[in-house]
Amino acid sequence: MAESMINRPAKLLGQVLHNPWTILISMLMGAIIGTLDKDLAHKIAPFGSLYLTLLQMCVLPIMITAVIAGLGNLFRTGKATTYLKRMLMVYMLGLSLVAVISLSTALLAKPGKQLSEHDKAVISTQLAKAQAVKVLEADESSTAANTTKIVAFISNIVPSNVFAAMSKGQNLAVLFFCLALGIALGRSKAEGAGITLKILEATNSALLMVVTWTMYILPLGLCCLLAGYIAHTGLSIILVLLQLVILYVLMGLVMAIVYSLIIWQRTGQPYWQIWIALKEPLLIAFSTRSSFAALPSTLTSLHEKLGLDKQSVDLQVPVGIMLNPLGSVVHYCLVAVFMSQLYGISFGSEQFIMTMITAVAASIAATGVPSIAALGILPMVLNPLGLPADVGMLLVAAVDTFADSIITVLNVHGNCAATTLITDRQSMAKQELNPTR
Repeated sequence: MAESMINRPAKLLGQVLHNPWTILISMLMGAIIGTLDKDLAHKIAPFGSLYLTLLQMCVLPIMITAVIAGLGNLFRTGKATTYLKRMLMVYMLGLSLVAVISLSTALLAKPGKQLSEHDKAVISTQLAKAQAVKVLEADESSTAANTTKIVAFISNIVPSNVFAAMSKGQNLAVLFFCLALGIALGRSKAEGAGITLKILEATNSALLMVVTWTMYILPLGLCCLLAGYIAHTGLSIILVLLQLVILYVLMGLVMAIVYSLIIWQRTGQPYWQIWIALKEPLLIAFSTRSSFAALPSTLTSLHEKLGLDKQSVDLQVPVGIMLNPLGSVVHYCLVAVFMSQLYGISFGSEQFIMTMITAVAASIAATGVPSIAALGILPMVLNPLGLPADVGMLLVAAVDTFADSIITVLNVHGNCAATTLITDRQSMAKQELNPTR
């Protein structure tokens, strides 16, 4: 009884802090501070960065334990082959379909044909002055230049030293190691293999609990993060590129509605409850611009709130972050069409197919790379079209803060939809949706 009395205020506090209105108000306050009081925004920005570091603290261990335990258990139950085939099919079809939709929408909207000469002059002067440093940082990134080469990209997937890969944040290489170890443990007949998988499951649960504790300061973290982002970027260049920004927003809204419809149809949960269940991972993705920062919350939402099988979720979500970057495909397609229209280059069927292929390849290559370093991958998409990659990198850097938030939300939301498509209906746990958890 006494323990219940103690836990009741903590539970009530958690409900208040996790309430969508509380989170929305905190984000609005951050936007206002970043716009009206840039000095204050710069002072509180470090606290936002600290919160982001706190979120990311457990991300890599969670990915490692989730993938190894999830894949190992699926192999022990004989379901792994089926899931891997479905994942490959859903990812390839999804990435291709999103590329076609994005290119078609951009060609119809014509965001690059409506700019006046004055707007073009503003773009050239402001970008050269304010964004050159970002491009220099991208060029100096150790992996960006090599990642544009497909052969080097593939060779970097296999780590020569997995611990070095972990320390350098080479998540694709770490994922390859986890997949190999998970398959080995799942197929091993040794008695200790099952015990190891159980230890990994327990470790994963403990790490998720640590992340749950960090959710109590989510509103404060979001406020500080957004204030710093808006104060740093400013709004002038976004106003000049307003049509491109609007296109990002419209694509984000349409794709988000479609992804929620897929989840609704597969899970059978009420449509608006889908949004409530996914509010935390989507808000974290928007504010941190990191799919990995949203990973723990995504795993919890899909399993505990939407009732998906834990083994399937633990495997698919981390793998999907790396190999199913749907939002990044939208991003590269919009930039390619915008640049071609800006320079008056025709965009026929040949350019359409070529951009579709390079956008998908570039999106996978850019997975896990910081957004500024990922600028170095843009030439993979623009060079085949005969477009100046340096100007494209400047344009992307100009709207990077705003566009990257939408891209990350689409990556996370699309990954959730893909997970529900791959998971068997029969294996979805019959849990009642609890929006307050």
